[in-house]
Amino acid sequence: MPIETSIKAKPKYLKQLEEISSNLSFTSEIINLLESNRDSLRIKHLSGSLKSFLIASIWNKKKQNILILSEDNTKASGWFNDLEVLIETESIALLIEAPSTVRLKTENLDESNIWLVDGLSSIQKNEYSISITTPAVLKKAIPKPESISDSVIRLVKDSEVD
Repeated sequence: MPIETSIKAKPKYLKQLEEISSNLSFTSEIINLLESNRDSLRIKHLSGSLKSFLIASIWNKKKQNILILSEDNTKASGWFNDLEVLIETESIALLIEAPSTVRLKTENLDESNIWLVDGLSSIQKNEYSISITTPAVLKKAIPKPESISDSVIRLVKDSEVD
């Protein structure tokens, strides 16, 4: 019988990435600009994964809700993939629409929000989270947190399900 443990061991390179993202020298300056009463803030010359490093650095220093509004599902998924290396995945909510070509046999138009449940559950479980979404999702009517909580079924090994 395998031994279960709750210790999450990160590979050495992930620990180093986390340390780098937590100690970016310009993070404090950007946090100060974000907290100022400026109407807008434009940060130039952040390319590739440096944007994710900056978000992870702000997250590690401030622990507050962050919303990333991305152009489409592909770019939102890219943000998620980058950030899940730097931050615990449980704190990241990916809220994207189902691909139009994917339909489950049991899914009908009334159940189209099933694709959002994982992301919504992540937001509900955590005091602070990073939510990554697209404009199309912001236009959707989403279920109330209570309806998600009431619909969760907890399965226990070796127990019977009705």
